[in-house]
Amino acid sequence: MELFHHYCSAESFRLIFESGKLHLSSIHNMNDYGEGEFFLKIFLNELDEANSEFISKGFLEEDGLNIIKNRILSEAEDRYIICMSKNSDTLSQWRGYADDGRGVSIGFDMSEIGFLSTNAKPLNQISNHFDKLINLSEIDYCDESRARMICKAYVETLESQLLKLKNKEGNGMLAVISLICNALFSTKHHSFQEENEMRLMYNHKYTFEDGVFKPVNNPSYLNDMKFKTRDSFLIPYYEFDFSNIKNKFIKEITLGPKNKFHERDLQLFLDVNGLGDIKIKRSASTYR
Repeated sequence: MELFHHYCSAESFRLIFESGKLHLSSIHNMNDYGEGEFFLKIFLNELDEANSEFISKGFLEEDGLNIIKNRILSEAEDRYIICMSKNSDTLSQWRGYADDGRGVSIGFDMSEIGFLSTNAKPLNQISNHFDKLINLSEIDYCDESRARMICKAYVETLESQLLKLKNKEGNGMLAVISLICNALFSTKHHSFQEENEMRLMYNHKYTFEDGVFKPVNNPSYLNDMKFKTRDSFLIPYYEFDFSNIKNKFIKEITLGPKNKFHERDLQLFLDVNGLGDIKIKRSASTYR
């Protein structure tokens, strides 16, 4: 059983355990202010280099590339995510995401969520990739050379769909654009590799059903969009409700190096919330 760990403040820990809900927040409000830009810059450059060939082959009109670019940028706006890590006790995570070590990391067993789609980046299996609204993405940490190779593969996939459009053999363009948008937020510079990050990612506009992309209403396990404020930012988010599997979904907690929870108080809290049997650990870090 592999657990994925969400680092959070003591107050967020309390709210998650009491409500049985996680917040999938807009990508505009991530801690990394350059979120997605690393991959996007390289991809757009590869797309520009391919444009003349697309036009010469009759795939696009002169302004066709700008239409595609605008669609990608618009689609990327509609990603809502929550970040996790494969590691339960990493000092940089405590500092950055858990109130400077005063918080908690919560270990979740994602195998308990039967409807999740795992992101295996299947460029040749577009329909299989998009049969779920929420997918679990493992971050691909890479240098610029590898990112360029990945981007070239997406441009080639885009070209194959343009050829199908030209020959009136169906339209998988929306699927390719969604793949690219997912890649924007599941590819990061290798300098972030210590995070060892996984993400739950929700596209709230489209799903792929019976070979057709359709606009969707929120599924039962996601509440309607809500808003919160943090550090003077207004943040849209969706609540992912796992309350009916709470005692199976949450497997362990790790207390941060500066966490002040009293052992007895914590056990009472867990008992009251039906989670008295989960594993409790303390950080091995000596960070004070």
